[in-house]
Amino acid sequence: DGTGGAWTTYTGALAAQQGNHTLYYYSVDTAANTEANKNLAIKVDTVAPTGLSLTTPADASFVNTQQPTLTWSGATDASSGLANYIVKIDGADNQTVGSAVVTTQTAGTLTQASHTWQIVAIDNAGNQATSTSRTFTVDVTNPTASITAPLDNTYVTGSITVTGTAADTNFNNYTLEYGAGSSPSSWTTINSATTTVTNNALGSLDTGLLPNGDYTIRLRVTDKANNSATPASILVHVDHAAPTTTLSTSPITPDGSNGWFKSATTITLTSSKPGSTYYQWDGTGGAWSTYSVPFAAFEGSHTLYFYSKDSLNNTEGNKSQVIKVDTAAPGAAILSTPADNGWASGVQPTLTWTVATDTSSGIANYVIKIDGATDQTVTGSTLSAATVAMLTETSHTWQIIAVDNAGNQTSSAIHTMKVDYSSPTATISAPANNATVVDTITITGTASDTNFANYKLEYGAGASPSSWTTITNPTTPVTNGTLGTFGTRTVANGQYTIRLTVTDNAAKSSTTSVLINVNNDIIAPTTTLSTSPITPDGTNGWFKSATTITLTSSEPGTTYYQWDGTGGA
Repeated sequence: DGTGGAWTTYTGALAAQQGNHTLYYYSVDTAANTEANKNLAIKVDTVAPTGLSLTTPADASFVNTQQPTLTWSGATDASSGLANYIVKIDGADNQTVGSAVVTTQTAGTLTQASHTWQIVAIDNAGNQATSTSRTFTVDVTNPTASITAPLDNTYVTGSITVTGTAADTNFNNYTLEYGAGSSPSSWTTINSATTTVTNNALGSLDTGLLPNGDYTIRLRVTDKANNSATPASILVHVDHAAPTTTLSTSPITPDGSNGWFKSATTITLTSSKPGSTYYQWDGTGGAWSTYSVPFAAFEGSHTLYFYSKDSLNNTEGNKSQVIKVDTAAPGAAILSTPADNGWASGVQPTLTWTVATDTSSGIANYVIKIDGATDQTVTGSTLSAATVAMLTETSHTWQIIAVDNAGNQTSSAIHTMKVDYSSPTATISAPANNATVVDTITITGTASDTNFANYKLEYGAGASPSSWTTITNPTTPVTNGTLGTFGTRTVANGQYTIRLTVTDNAAKSSTTSVLINVNNDIIAPTTTLSTSPITPDGTNGWFKSATTITLTSSEPGTTYYQWDGTGGA
């Protein structure tokens, strides 16, 4: 490799050195003649490349492509250097690549089967090193993933079993999972397994632990080549809620009063979910009827109990609604007073009637009509009322309309009443008030009225008698004439009240009275003397202050006096 070092004397054949070297040489004869230097490059490499090993795919592995990529660790060669690599598939050359290449995709398309592969490293001297052989399996077929139950878009509750298929020739595992909504943002594993399932249970989900709502159940399957099936998924509606039953009627709302229907009524029950609806009347202790078609409500006030159960057996609590139906009008009220064509007293006369009957909703009120117009409305418990209208003194018609709580009405007969609210005339012109009378007296005055009925003349002892005695009670009016006579000798002397009461056909009456003093005896009166001061205010019977004398007779008449004797006038 140079001429600057020491020359070695050639004595016989010598071995060339490994590698690429230049041999310099020359000869000197015995006469000391010296040949010019000569040289020759000699390349020797007797050692195959080293350090070759396979990387991927691993031995007995699976690949999901028919042109898999192979990688290996580069070989080294200290002498001639690495020239290239030969890729062998199933023992045959697949391709040759340069010495700098340590990864390559197989040439051509491999079948879906098991294949062997190895790498041959070749140096520049042609020495070869062959790697170990590895096996890989090509699998480009996706696994099978299907869910057969529950069906898509169904309602579920409680614990459900998900069935279907998760399979592949080179099966690796499956994962069954769920997420909220139709496009979940996260997933929760239901079951994960490394054994195939064909038309059988994949896992169970207790939906009782989930809130009501929509959930997606998804099945993912992978094989050993890392092929993945298109995920199978279904949407289920988790529903723990009982259905809601709605009651509707025809008519839609009560067509009467106070919540009563007054026409034939049909009931419809509608559940919010598929299933069955049940009902019964006026209690829950009897047999429940299964609802199928709208049905008629009963006459009267009744309570309908009802509930629904959905196809998942979620059961609604009992509901109830009072249905009130009264299609019949009440019985008519019977008019009492005033009698037909009878007299009514007062500008607002009082009317009375007998109770009307109603077997369903009951009587709500009565409408009083005067002369065909509504006067007032009174409660159903009221059987008498004074008119609101101020009636004129003439004939009027009246009628009672009985109205039940459903608004049904029945009219009574129509009666006529004659209104008279003017008081009769009652006056006593003689005797004068507080007159003293003897023997038989004639009482004169007036007892009259347009609708005169009678008058009564009577007397009683004192200014406020506790009882009365009738003098006369005629039915003929008197105007400024004799009302009657009274024999005062039939009673004891004293003060009496004479009373005149005049009554008309409308039962209106007027009363007047006078006081009389009966004095039919011959006993002289007694005169009483009193002084002021009452007794002498001095001594020895003397008054020492100015004194006033009062004389009082025990009977009506005249009192006389004179001083110091009786002989004067």
